[in-house]
Amino acid sequence: METFVKIDMLLVSEFDYVVREADELSQRALHRLFEALIRNQRQVVFTMTQEPNTYDELALPKLFELVNSGALVIIK
Repeated sequence: METFVKIDMLLVSEFDYVVREADELSQRALHRLFEALIRNQRQVVFTMTQEPNTYDELALPKLFELVNSGALVIIK
């Protein structure tokens, strides 16, 4: 975790796939990591195949709020 918090930017490709495969414990770890990066003024970028509000797989409301709180760019 300490190594990731020191990076300048984290790019998570196909975040929807990552979340679908993650159990609640893994989602909690992702949430802590993303919060730490944001707190340290680092960039976190997600790529998804659909808009974040369409994913019921996000078991943790806090993780959903965090993912959905940033700038959303839709590319078709």
